Amino acid sequence: MHPLTAQSFMSHPYLAFEASSEVNGATIQLVLAACLVPHIGTQLLTKHGLPAQPQAEEWYPLQAWLDVLADLEQRTWEDTIYAAGLRAIDLCVWPPNLHTLSDALAALEQACRANIRGQNIGYYQVDELGPHEARVRCLTPTPAEFERGILTGLARRYQPARGLRVRVEPEPTPPNAPRLLKWFRVSW
Repeated sequence: MHPLTAQSFMSHPYLAFEASSEVNGATIQLVLAACLVPHIGTQLLTKHGLPAQPQAEEWYPLQAWLDVLADLEQRTWEDTIYAAGLRAIDLCVWPPNLHTLSDALAALEQACRANIRGQNIGYYQVDELGPHEARVRCLTPTPAEFERGILTGLARRYQPARGLRVRVEPEPTPPNAPRLLKWFRVSW
């Protein structure tokens, strides 16, 4: 297991909570789908020891994929990270029979465990705040923009017909919260 110290996070912002965790190729393909210049995506993957064309059903080291995301963020390509999250609803494994946005939000934890494997991979928790509002709390080793993209993609896919506008907004986390804890308010 990685020692999650302040010094290790200063040198690397996204560390897998468990060194042996793996991510499926479908999740890695999100970066290729989000890069506007395709060869940049393949260069980033190979730079971090991943195949240029990952196979959707194969499993790869989670840390290598987190290194790709950190590299994108360091290049200030937050829009690409967000776009990769948006594509998760199309490319990643999701539970069947999702019909509503509430169903989709409730399935986040299950979807995470279908796409990433390991004992300690983080978590998603959803709190209903009202009939058309929820707070999503996630402690994951991924960038906040990636998580915002996932939630926005879900909101777009499962937006109620009567919902004029679905919003996904980051919220401040409590004082002394873990560094990788992220809160979002989803309203429709």
